[in-house]
Amino acid sequence: MGRPGAPDMAKLVLSSDGAIVTQRFLDEEPVTIGRAPGNDVVVDDPAVADLHASISVVGNDYILEGGGAAAV
Repeated sequence: MGRPGAPDMAKLVLSSDGAIVTQRFLDEEPVTIGRAPGNDVVVDDPAVADLHASISVVGNDYILEGGGAAAV
C-alpha cells in the first residue's frame, strides 16, 4: 500500500512464453511502448511499430493509446 489517499502504483508487465521480459511501474507519463530503442518499454518484435502505443494517466484512469503507425 502507498500513502493514505494515494492510488496504488500500476505496473506494466511484458511477458513472452510465460517468462517476464520486462516490468515497469507507471510512475511517469506518458510511458511509450514500441520497437524503437527510445521507448520506455522496448518490444523486440517485427510486428510491433516503432511507437506502438503510449499509456497516460487521467485522474484515476490509465489510458492506452495507439501510436498511430502500423508495423511494416
